[in-house]
Amino acid sequence: MPDYVAVAGPFSTCRTCASDSWLPPEVALALVEHGRFQEARLRAEDGDWHCARPLAQALVTRGEVDAGLAVLRPFADHGHWEAVESLAGVLDECGRTDEAIELVRRHLTAGGPYGATRLAALLARQGRTDEVIGLLGPHVADFVYAEALVALTAGTGRDEEVASLLRERIEADRHRAGRWPNLPPNTEALLVAVLERQGRIDDAVAVLRARLRSGDASANHVEHLAEILARHGRERELRLLAAEADGAAWPLAVWLEEQGRVDQAVEVLRPLADGGSSNAAAVLAELLTRHGRVDEAVGILRSTPDDECLLTLLCDLLISQGRPDEALAAVDDVAARHGDMWSELRVQRWRVLAQCGRIEEAIAAARDVPYLTTELADLLVEAGRPDEAITVLRRAQHDAWSTTQLAKLLIQQGHVSEAIEPFRAAAAARQEAKAEDDAAFWHQFRAGNQPRHPAPPT
Repeated sequence: MPDYVAVAGPFSTCRTCASDSWLPPEVALALVEHGRFQEARLRAEDGDWHCARPLAQALVTRGEVDAGLAVLRPFADHGHWEAVESLAGVLDECGRTDEAIELVRRHLTAGGPYGATRLAALLARQGRTDEVIGLLGPHVADFVYAEALVALTAGTGRDEEVASLLRERIEADRHRAGRWPNLPPNTEALLVAVLERQGRIDDAVAVLRARLRSGDASANHVEHLAEILARHGRERELRLLAAEADGAAWPLAVWLEEQGRVDQAVEVLRPLADGGSSNAAAVLAELLTRHGRVDEAVGILRSTPDDECLLTLLCDLLISQGRPDEALAAVDDVAARHGDMWSELRVQRWRVLAQCGRIEEAIAAARDVPYLTTELADLLVEAGRPDEAITVLRRAQHDAWSTTQLAKLLIQQGHVSEAIEPFRAAAAARQEAKAEDDAAFWHQFRAGNQPRHPAPPT
């Protein structure tokens, strides 16, 4: 099999060809979602991939497969990888896998990027494991290809061969570096996954323990080892690991909960939450809530109220329990402690008001903060007042975000031309500026290359 990976060049440096996409993807998607197929089709025919992709997906979903394929083909023929991938996916779903394979092969043969893993997946669908290994095996040094190789060979009886390829890569790098290999972070994880699915649990554990002993381990290695120990019920080893490394506490707590030992799971997480770990507090609060211990969960979240993520969890929990006044009080307490209510806290308060049915109060508060116009518009839309939201956004300073939000609302209300005009004008201005820059460059170039004649005699 040709080495398509080598032809395409390094995965990380490949680029797809550009298309004339001046509508933001969210606006293009809104056109299709609100049934403006004709406008999306016209933009797609002009080379706008952001319009072509959702249009093709919508047509295929409606059963108009040939129409969807027709939208994608011009982009695929131009070498646009996302279009090649989308077209191959539709063909494969329709049972035309051979056509999909041929399409991706042509793309790769022409030196196109990215497609080797997609080709491998299509080959795997047909049970052509030898070709999958031949395509990806020589490139396991790249985590993208190594990960695909492991995933696509599962259940094919080729685990020993795949494990051997991964080991060779690890050993070669270790020998070259004279130390623990400087591999992509998941290379060992992939080897461990293969060993585990072979039933070689001790070998899998040994690989990860060796990494931990090296002094060059990360929290991911700890967590991965803990997950394996938990999956195979090796509680004693798991508890010893959790005593040494906090990262093992999460898998231990999850496993204990699955065993119905909720109190023990709480005992594992509580010291970490009390020690100031926001992640532990969130996980513990969710665990307690699942088992009806809501007041304990609220207490955990209240203990670190200045953490915005935990404050959001606290407010959501209180509202779900029919305690909206407590949620508002939690937000106000944070503001009082800091002597101010910053933007994120204001938005949080409005969100709480809206969630507990006091959306008009939230809108009134938002009107007093002119620099949060998109948030005000969101509240107006939630209240069923999109025309007011449009008015607010029209008056706003037109940054990219507010312009996009305005366009989506305009499309929803049927004002398609007004919605897309700012993006068309911006694209035209960019094109005009580019033409002026090009003209200036060529003028200077030609001036610098004029023949120099000697001055006439005096």
